[in-house]
Parts: sequence; structure tokens; C-alpha cells
Amino acid sequence: MSKKKFGLFLLKTIIVLLPLTPIVYNLVSAYIHYSLSGDWEAIWLTWSNDPTSSIVINWRWTHSGEAYVIYWNTTHRRIINISAEELNHVYIEGLSPNTTYNYVVGYYEHGKMVNWSAVHSFQTLPTTGTVKVMVLSDTHAPGYGALDRVLDAINNVSGINFMVHCGDIVDRSFPQFWADFFTKFHKILSEVPIMPSIGNHEIHYGDPLLFSKFFELPNNELWYYYRAGDAVFISLYVADSRNFIFPEEEYEMLIDAINMAKAQGLWTIVYFHIPPIEVMPVISYPEIARKLTEIMEVTKPDLIITGHYHVYIRTEFVGSKLILMGASGGFPNQVVYKEKYEACSFKLGYGILEISKDILHFKYVSIDGKIVDEFEIMRPS
Repeated sequence: MSKKKFGLFLLKTIIVLLPLTPIVYNLVSAYIHYSLSGDWEAIWLTWSNDPTSSIVINWRWTHSGEAYVIYWNTTHRRIINISAEELNHVYIEGLSPNTTYNYVVGYYEHGKMVNWSAVHSFQTLPTTGTVKVMVLSDTHAPGYGALDRVLDAINNVSGINFMVHCGDIVDRSFPQFWADFFTKFHKILSEVPIMPSIGNHEIHYGDPLLFSKFFELPNNELWYYYRAGDAVFISLYVADSRNFIFPEEEYEMLIDAINMAKAQGLWTIVYFHIPPIEVMPVISYPEIARKLTEIMEVTKPDLIITGHYHVYIRTEFVGSKLILMGASGGFPNQVVYKEKYEACSFKLGYGILEISKDILHFKYVSIDGKIVDEFEIMRPS
């Protein structure tokens, strides 16, 4: 090979590999940092019961032994003494609806305060009234450089009551990737509860048990429901693309949740990872599409939220409004049947869902703050 040809070959190789540099950098840095040191610490909130009167404070640190959770507001103060481990989940109940509480976690050594967290706060949900929800999907921590940009955008959003995540939280279900997610999201999740669905990357790549280990959620943590304001949110287990099943227990839970919501005049919002529609060439999940078509024709939720394909899509599905969330850290997709759908965008972003008694209002926002798509669902009169 001549020097000229070799030089051209080298240039082309560099051009091809250059876009992969952020990926390699983030993967390597995640592995090196967290494999060499297990000293990561983070706090995140979830619910495992009624969001109007309870909270779960989850945290990870390196301490084992006696520890304390202190929470308070202007009229109430309580100290919870626990036998702490590396990973902790403290359930607090008996709280007042629509009320802000402050809290700290920490421990003592020889009578001195050691490793106490900053003062954080959370707010219980109102029993009724407007609720504002942030919706994410496919963060794929460590995020290949994009996740930091998403975080910069969502940390500036105010008034969020809680976060829904449609799965693929981490790119690989390894401890160091979960560490990356929780440390990066510590600022928001130490004050705003997260209610996630599991994704295929949590199941197929790494340890599938880490999802339930880190998140204290209702029911069995893989499928569950909860009331938030004037809506019932239902998280389903639709993530195992290789061995998909929809257990009878999961179907019965879904029916119970839908019936409860309809009896009380509440909105029904279902979310999970893999959508039941054909989005792009080559990749499809006919068994998921068949089973969910059958189920949604019976249940007819008001809104279905999914992810997986890293593209924002809005469409109709057997009588329900269906949206696919765009990537919130993973690579945006570029190959889809976009002409089939009401709206389509490849931009990284997040969703904001506002729920009131008579209106569901949703907008998909790109990380530069521009509204990509927006719609409302009105309650029939």
C-alpha cells in the first residue's frame, strides 16, 4: 500500500471511529471509577404505598451499623433509628397530604455526627388536584455523553411532583452503571420520587435482580399501580423481548387498577418499556404486539407511555393515545416508519405530563428547551 493510500485509509478510519470516542470514554471511565472504588453515595425517593401519606427514602453508602433518618416540618419531627447496611430503604408512613417535609440521613461515631447528608425535602401528593410528572426513558447510564446534557435540562424544570421512567435506566445492569445513574440523578431524585418500569437492558445485560434491589416499589416491583392526584398510574412488565409472557397475576392487577380508576372517575395511564407497534425495519416483537393489542382493547387506558426505540412518536393504539418517549441519554434512533404516525422526532428530550380532573396535558421537550410536540386529552362530558 502506498503512503498516499495508507494516509487516506488512516483518515477514513479516524473519521469512522471519532463518533465512538464519547462512548468508549464513558464506558471506560464508568468501569474504572466504580470498579476501583465502591465509595459511591446517593439518595433517591420512591413510593411503595399511598403517595399522599408515605415515602420511601433509599440510599447507598459505605457505612454498616446504627444510623438515623430525621424528618420534620413546621409542626412535626421524628427520628428513626435503624441498623443500616450498604443499601437502605426506609419506609415512612402517617404523613399529611400535600405537605413538604425536610429530612437528613447519617450516623454518629463516639458521640460525633459523621457523614450526615445535606438537608433534603420531599412533598407528599395532594389527594386530588393538579399533578405534574416528568417522564423519561432510555437514559442508558452512563449515557455516552448525552446523559449529562439531559440532566442539565431537567434540573431546571420546577414544580415536578414525581418522575416516571419507562426503562433502560442503565445501559448494562452492572453495579458501576447503577452507581453512575444514582450519583448523577442524586440532585433531583433526593427530592422527587422516581417510579420506574424495568427495561430490556436491565434484564438481558448484567444482573437482572439489581432493579428490584435498588428500587422499593409497590407489589412485586415489576408490575404495580398507584394513585397520583386524579389519575391511576399502572407500570407493566413488558421488557423481556426474548421470552415475553404476560402472567395472569399481572393481567388481574391491571384489570383491578382499571376498574378502580373507572369507579372513581380517574384517568388511567399505563407505562412500560417495549411498545406494541412496528416502529422500524427488521426489529419487531409480534408476540408483544399481539398480546398487548388483546389486552388494551379490553382495558382502553387513556394514555399509554413506552420507550425502547429511542425516538419520540405519538399515535393511536386500539382506542388509546400512545406515545413512545425519545431517548433521554441513549443514542437517538434515525430509522423509523415516521410517515405512519401523528408526530415523530429523533431529538433527545423528556416529557412533562400535567394531570387535572378534566384534562391530560402532555408535551415532549428537547434538551434545548424547545417543545417538540404537545397535545391534550379532554375528559368526555
